[in-house]
Amino acid sequence: MTAYTRCPDCDAARTVTGVRATADDPGTEEPRPCPHCEGTGCVPFQGYILTEPETDR
Repeated sequence: MTAYTRCPDCDAARTVTGVRATADDPGTEEPRPCPHCEGTGCVPFQGYILTEPETDR
């Protein structure tokens, strides 16, 4: 079974686009699909999957 997580490169691109959107540049350029996830926004999760919630916080 493969777990999926939000693509970090898409998050980075979204953050940069949001910062760059000003009155001069409304950010209306065509979004380009991320090369890692082809624009789906999800990538296979590489790491640990917690089977129990962390309750000792």
